[in-house]
Amino acid sequence: MTKAGESYQELVASVRRALDPGAEVIAGRWMIGPDGRRDRDVWVEGTIAGQPQRVLIECKDRRSRVGIRVVDELDSKRRDLDATVAAIYSNSGFTKPAIKKARRVGIQLAVALKSGDTAVRVGLLQRFVARRLSVDTWRLVLVWPTTDPDPGEVDPRELLHDGRPLINWLHEQSVRILEEHGARPLVQAEYAFTAPQTFAHRSGSLRLIGLVLFMECSDTHVAQTVATDVSLGHFDVLQGRISVPHDQGYELGPFDSDSWEPSPAAPDSPLESGTFSIGLVLLNPIARHASRPVPLLDPVIAESKVWFPEPPVSNRQHG
Repeated sequence: MTKAGESYQELVASVRRALDPGAEVIAGRWMIGPDGRRDRDVWVEGTIAGQPQRVLIECKDRRSRVGIRVVDELDSKRRDLDATVAAIYSNSGFTKPAIKKARRVGIQLAVALKSGDTAVRVGLLQRFVARRLSVDTWRLVLVWPTTDPDPGEVDPRELLHDGRPLINWLHEQSVRILEEHGARPLVQAEYAFTAPQTFAHRSGSLRLIGLVLFMECSDTHVAQTVATDVSLGHFDVLQGRISVPHDQGYELGPFDSDSWEPSPAAPDSPLESGTFSIGLVLLNPIARHASRPVPLLDPVIAESKVWFPEPPVSNRQHG
């Protein structure tokens, strides 16, 4: 019969075998120390950067958080067993005093992770900060031939080209501008057609030889806390990092588009070898008509220019 804690001990051993494939990982064996028998939940022996490493791991599968006493005991045991590294894996987290003491004496604290394993009681949540590039306001200037009459006020949201809403093409242009230039405070995008193009609207139709799109944009940061799942790995409590062994999966989310909250930008810290970070950029472009096709205007664009004016610009113009 499996004793209490042995399943978690075996899980930790499997995590360490995956993380240290060239090392010898031993679970549940004791050894003789200066004062007699000392238990070793998991013992990892291998070579890192040419140096021999002996890792002593304590596994705690309990309902309450691991306290400072366990850190003190492992600090003593690692000296008795001449371990170069000591770590505690907990299936219920750690108290603040335990975290403080472990950080001071150099003992690693971790949580074993295995997707779908009901023995793992710790759910991992991570806060992700995203950069959001938004079109806050926009307006469109219509450019018509000088020989045509002034079409008057026309809502650009109603314009159709070959039965397709112009707003969907403006949506694509705003996405392209945000991706290429970021959210500049004021954007002016000018498009000249190779020949006059006919657009339909509620009151009739009109011919246009060009468009001028003005956008006011913002560049902010937002954050959301989401669940994180790993097929097999661990979470380093002190470093705030997830370790994912080779050939293992890492899954986060789902994200809720309505749950983003304003946030300061994430600190920009250099990555160490063998690590990765996830950067998120959210685009909030001009809204489009869902399930409607995009007008085929790109082939009839003779010239386009995007620039970033400082002063206010006129509301309307004609050619």
